[in-house]
Amino acid sequence: MNILYLGPTSRATTAGHRAHALQRLGHTVVGVNILSNFDSNKIKCKFHYVTGYRFIQGYILSTLNASLLELPLAFDLIWIDGGQHFGAQVLAWLKKALRAPIILYNVDDPTGPRDACSFHTLKKSLHHYSLCVFVRQESSLEALALGAKRVVTVSRSFDEVAHLEASLDTSVNDEVHCLSFLGTNIPGEKRDVFLVNLLRAGVPLRIVGNLYDRSCLWDDIKPFHLEPATGSRYVSLIQSSIACLGLLSHQNRDLITTRSLEIPACFGVLCAERTSEHQLLYEDQVEAAFWSHPREIPRLVQLLVNPELRSSIKSASRARILELGCGNEDICRYILSLL
Repeated sequence: MNILYLGPTSRATTAGHRAHALQRLGHTVVGVNILSNFDSNKIKCKFHYVTGYRFIQGYILSTLNASLLELPLAFDLIWIDGGQHFGAQVLAWLKKALRAPIILYNVDDPTGPRDACSFHTLKKSLHHYSLCVFVRQESSLEALALGAKRVVTVSRSFDEVAHLEASLDTSVNDEVHCLSFLGTNIPGEKRDVFLVNLLRAGVPLRIVGNLYDRSCLWDDIKPFHLEPATGSRYVSLIQSSIACLGLLSHQNRDLITTRSLEIPACFGVLCAERTSEHQLLYEDQVEAAFWSHPREIPRLVQLLVNPELRSSIKSASRARILELGCGNEDICRYILSLL
């Protein structure tokens, strides 16, 4: 199958992981990231974010048209990852020009409260998709109410190569006895406050991610902060931790995150909030370590310092995700079977 993939294809992104998973399944994937060279002016980017990208539809259409003129292939499928940049006019043109079904794959919460303004264009365009794929049941039901023709809810996923295979390279594993959090300081979630409270409680902590320098608590965070990690460094940071925090975005109605699967796939220990979905996935202190209140975390860290317990959880959680069949190849194969 020839697939036009509209979204990031870099191996440093989860969207790129999915594009490469489709290739591993034997498909010809042509990636076009039309916003890769878009104006990097922060004020303009913020403007387009809060206006739901409605004012760049002409730019997207002309850029996409120019890109497709250079492609000799006839496409059997258009796969759009994210979708917030593509309005009804663009999607209608794509359908007419390529005469192929269009899939939307979205791992965010486009119908939820956190980034509602940025998904304005997407929500007005759902009826143009042949299939809309979400990772939250709420998103699927609300998309139907907004006019989507057909929806499906899938599991979040890890990548068989970027996470599973990469973690077999033990040369990247330098043991460091600390808890790690790998993730962005999302506005409104108070992750900076949460993490600083752990530091003040004496938890050995490593914080890896963006936007912490904008926090009023940056002076407390800075000595423990590392820049965002991708590739083998991402895997190494997970493996070389006592455990990795799986913090949820409550504004995004999370009961689980992508990290909940990536951490075990990278042969790490997940230390996450106790939710119904986490408890369905893993047995507490056998395949993961759960907490209901942050004050439980120091005790969990003391338990997980034990290398035998850590090793046992790593092996058990790795076996569990393989049993679940929630790799990118598994999810992509399932989606394509629905066409």
